[in-house]
Amino acid sequence: MSESKAKNVAKYVIPTILSNVCFFLFTVVDGANKVFRHGMIVLGAASIILSAIGVFFTGPVCRLLGAGDTFYEMSWDYLYWYSLFIIPSGLSMGLQHYCRNDGAPGLVAALRS
Repeated sequence: MSESKAKNVAKYVIPTILSNVCFFLFTVVDGANKVFRHGMIVLGAASIILSAIGVFFTGPVCRLLGAGDTFYEMSWDYLYWYSLFIIPSGLSMGLQHYCRNDGAPGLVAALRS
């Protein structure tokens, strides 16, 4: 990976991961009950599976989705890097829904802006 890509990844990934941790903590502190725990397990498992497929089978997935020779390299690059961050992205979206459904939609809106 080139140095500029590494800097961009660090520039955007670190704040995103910290944001996801904050969403997780808000949800846990707000009351992690049985439904929440089961939802997080299913969401985590699905995220891990999709991430693994995207990382380890990037080429076949690109071909399956119709990437020809013209766009194969760009598709491969995009899918690979996106797949690495499916887990924090998926957890972030799931936790936002829990916060909204738990009666704190203002909290999600305030933290997202």
